[in-house]
Amino acid sequence: WEGGCGGDAAESAVLHALVGEVDRAASETVHAVNDELGRNGQWNAKALTRLLEALHVVSHEANALKPIDPVIRAEVTLQRCYLSALVLSSAGYTPAANALFHHARAALKQLNKGEARFGFPHAVAMISIHELSLMMGHHPTEAEEGLAEVAEAASVPMPLREIAARLHANLTATSDIPREEPALPAMESIVPPDGYNGAMDWKAPKMTMGDALRTARMWDAAGATDHAFFRTPH
Repeated sequence: WEGGCGGDAAESAVLHALVGEVDRAASETVHAVNDELGRNGQWNAKALTRLLEALHVVSHEANALKPIDPVIRAEVTLQRCYLSALVLSSAGYTPAANALFHHARAALKQLNKGEARFGFPHAVAMISIHELSLMMGHHPTEAEEGLAEVAEAASVPMPLREIAARLHANLTATSDIPREEPALPAMESIVPPDGYNGAMDWKAPKMTMGDALRTARMWDAAGATDHAFFRTPH
C-alpha cells in the first residue's frame, strides 16, 4: 500500500487483523481516523480511504465475531458509515448516502448515551451538517428546514450553529429561484461507476447499512471518490 501516515496505520492494522489480533487492529485504526478527523479544514482523504479499508477488514466475517472493546466496535461502525458517506458524496444525495449518514448519527448518539469515553472528535450535528450540505443542491427545501433546525438548537455547539446559519442564509438567498423538489432518487436513476461488478441492487429505494457500505466500496474502487468532500463543514 502506498501512502502517508494514514497508510502506515492502515497497513499495520490489516497485518494485525491477518494474524488474529483484531482488537489491536480495530483500536489502531479507530485512533488513526479520530486523529485525522480532529484536524480543522481539509482532511487527508487518501489516508482516510485507506483506513476505511482497514475498518472493513476488522468488520469482515469472522473478524466481526471476535471479542473486542464494545466502545471500539461501536466507533468502527460509526467511522465506516461516516467515511463511506463522504466517499459517496460525489454521487450526489443517494439512498446509500442517506442510509450511511443515518447510521453514523445513530452510532454516535448511542456512544453519547454511554458512560465510557470514546474518541470521535465531533458532535452529531456535524454529521447532520455534512448531510444537509449535500442535500442543498438536490433537496433545497428539506435542507433549508434542517439547517434552520440545527442553527437554532441550543444543544448544538455554537461553532456548528454558526456554520448551519451561514449555509441556511446562502440557501434562502436563492429561494426566489424556482425549485424542483424531486423525491429521494431511486437507485436506477444513478449511473453505476466504471468497474461496477453487478453485485449490488442499485434499484433498491431504501438500503440497508450493509448494502450501502458495499456500494461505497465499489464507488471508491472505481476511482469515483472526490477528496474535496473530506473536510470539516464550512
